Amino acid sequence: MAAHAIRAGEGDVFVSGGVECVSRFQFGAADTGPHNPRFADAEARTADVR
Repeated sequence: MAAHAIRAGEGDVFVSGGVECVSRFQFGAADTGPHNPRFADAEARTADVR
């Protein structure tokens, strides 16, 4: 959104922020949402990487 606003001349600099939720990461469950089957190959390749 900021890139579009800069291109449109609505400003030069924009500040953004966010929050990362890692409260369940200690249990290895930081990514338990539904998995997209298109990424199954990539998930399989990196399943044992830690």
